[in-house]
Amino acid sequence: MKRASVVAMVAVMVMASGAALAAPVGGTFDSRTDSSIVVGPYDLQTGVGGFWEDCLDSVGFFTAWGHPQWNIEAWHPDWYDGQYGYIQLGNYNNAPWFGVEAEGITSYFGNIEGWTLDAVYTYGENDEILNLDLVLSGTATLTQNNTGEYNHWNHTPMDASVAITFEMGFNGIPDKGYIGGAPDYFTVTVVPEPATTGLLGLGLVALARRRMKRA
Repeated sequence: MKRASVVAMVAVMVMASGAALAAPVGGTFDSRTDSSIVVGPYDLQTGVGGFWEDCLDSVGFFTAWGHPQWNIEAWHPDWYDGQYGYIQLGNYNNAPWFGVEAEGITSYFGNIEGWTLDAVYTYGENDEILNLDLVLSGTATLTQNNTGEYNHWNHTPMDASVAITFEMGFNGIPDKGYIGGAPDYFTVTVVPEPATTGLLGLGLVALARRRMKRA
């Protein structure tokens, strides 16, 4: 019986470890306190960091990015058959949401389930924009891994889906036209993978039973 318990415990822990390999690290990651998170500077040619601040009125989506680390397309559901867009989290610049076990995975991809965009413009006497205070926030579920080059669509299903929340903010004078400039900050909160948590719990139960039998 002792040997069986050990085998069961090892199997559970291996399964938990395998699930963790396919998921991002849990926690809250904020560019205001972690310089490894890309937000800018804005560059039209290389697209280092940026956002489009008025596309919802014209083509039905808002986009923001810290290339090639993270990318958001928030769609108006009336324009895209009830879909709310997608988010991609890459591992560029040692992104903090990637663990050391995520070797070979270049990004995580998932669908946005809901989002809000709060934008307050301050205008001058000649209708020029003096300031834009903007916050994009939302929820999403990561469901796929990418093992190829960032932003290429060769994704494979993850072992288990992972829930996240995200927020991007800007306060200042935006660039002219559609492009608003580089985000001031980007944050993402990754909820620990339920499957991994459950498996670890089973592992602890197996260990407890083993110790009880020894007593």
